[in-house]
Amino acid sequence: MDGGDLLPEPPAAALDFPVAVPADLPLVDVGVVGRGWGRAGGSGAPVLWGNVEVADRSSLVGEDPRTWQLETRPRRGVRPAGPAGQLGLGLLVDPDVATLAGDAVHRMLRSRIPAGLGGDETRHRMQACWERSQELREVFSPLPPPGSPWLRRDVDVDGQRFAWWVHEDELGWAGAADLGAVFVVGHGLGAAPADRSLRLLAPPQAAQLLAED
Repeated sequence: MDGGDLLPEPPAAALDFPVAVPADLPLVDVGVVGRGWGRAGGSGAPVLWGNVEVADRSSLVGEDPRTWQLETRPRRGVRPAGPAGQLGLGLLVDPDVATLAGDAVHRMLRSRIPAGLGGDETRHRMQACWERSQELREVFSPLPPPGSPWLRRDVDVDGQRFAWWVHEDELGWAGAADLGAVFVVGHGLGAAPADRSLRLLAPPQAAQLLAED
């Protein structure tokens, strides 16, 4: 999505895609920790929700790192980047799952950078996070081969199984899945769950969650 210009946040009721949450966690314990929006195309295109990120509500207080975060992004298809009739401005396309998996690694590594470092040290660590995430993205694409740093797990989503690709290190995990209508990316502390089950909140229910947070 094109979110380069400063755009007002759309109303929660305008959310038009389902949002993934852990199937075994009561909805009252789920909180929204991130959200994004942007234009669905070039100038004049409607402003749509672009992502919703959730975590365990108990982790939203205090300074301890969140044990897990899950982000849902909609599949929007291939759209013209410019106004109607201007075909030379290119196209907007959805990211592939390899790009999203690399982004999940980047977020995981970046979350470990302690506050209070000097500017040079922070920049150095941010660059190292980016380089490592891109290395893992390249290994992933188009799908991870056997023996790669990515492990394939199955994720149950409302009774349907999907492939969930996970990278683990000594401190945590990052993963991504293509669920058809939406993509889900996440990261967390410790080992990745061996058996993950998610449910997709219908847009009206997910919009209520957005409005509460």
